[in-house]
Amino acid sequence: MKRMLRAGGMLLAGLALLATGCSSVPKVGERAIPRPPEPGLYALSSDDQLRRLDGSPEWEVRNWALRADLAPDTLLVIEHPALARRHAALSAPSIELRRVAWMRSEINAEGAVMPAAEWQWVDTDLPSLAEPMQVHWISAYENTVVARPLRPLAQGLYAVHFAETDPPLRARFGVAWSGIDQQLYAGLNCVDRYVGEGAETYRACTDQAVDISVLPLRKLRVQLTSAKRQPIGGEPGLVVHGTIANTGSQSAHVPQLLARMLDKDGRVLGQWLFPAEKQMLRPGEITAFRTDIRRPAATLAHIGVELAVPEPRWRRADTQR
Repeated sequence: MKRMLRAGGMLLAGLALLATGCSSVPKVGERAIPRPPEPGLYALSSDDQLRRLDGSPEWEVRNWALRADLAPDTLLVIEHPALARRHAALSAPSIELRRVAWMRSEINAEGAVMPAAEWQWVDTDLPSLAEPMQVHWISAYENTVVARPLRPLAQGLYAVHFAETDPPLRARFGVAWSGIDQQLYAGLNCVDRYVGEGAETYRACTDQAVDISVLPLRKLRVQLTSAKRQPIGGEPGLVVHGTIANTGSQSAHVPQLLARMLDKDGRVLGQWLFPAEKQMLRPGEITAFRTDIRRPAATLAHIGVELAVPEPRWRRADTQR
């Protein structure tokens, strides 16, 4: 997934040199700053424990629970040899903190609105998603800074970019993320990606010249019309048909659909994304969809299909077994 970092986009409210003696633990305000065990990006939450933020994609997924529910007063602690040249001049390093956005749609060079190629959260360079910070040099440690947000962080998903390295170090963390209403967060931090001629940019969903707002999605009604077992390519299969109706008074963009296979206890056996036949519906218009399942599990009891937006609930329909 591509992530963008705008040149000269440092969001620093100031730069401070923290003078401390070697006999005591350095502090930023009233917060004691532990020494990072090795170079990297760290979060210092209210329990005063450093949590590593950056690592391989596999490591980040495996350890997400340790970073998903940090406190609003979280500080960022960065220790890296790349800071040496900045420290020598006491100049501000390039560190950015932004809220991660929900990507709703892609818009091509002709202005056509397309479903997003992936169901994803994205890092962008939009100023409206930036969190201003003040950076403090920790003179007691070598090549170490603390980035302190100027206000408590709201519940949400955040990305930190450290652009002193090539490529930049990037990492994500959550603030009380497990208890957030993700649909509401996505609506408040929604973007569309504009693509074409080798360049891509993000724009907030509220800044679009075309009407593709989230509200018309609530007027789209998804209905399964059949889910029948039949051979597919000579193998046992299940063919699912359905419709999407625009019951609203505005034209509505149809995002990708999310299908899930469930057993009788509601456990997810598999899920995937697929498109409807039409991606734009006028008021009262209906489009169809179809998705095929090869060799469905013997424990399959239900098929669910929903618009691929972060909804807390989604509709199910029984298969014909």
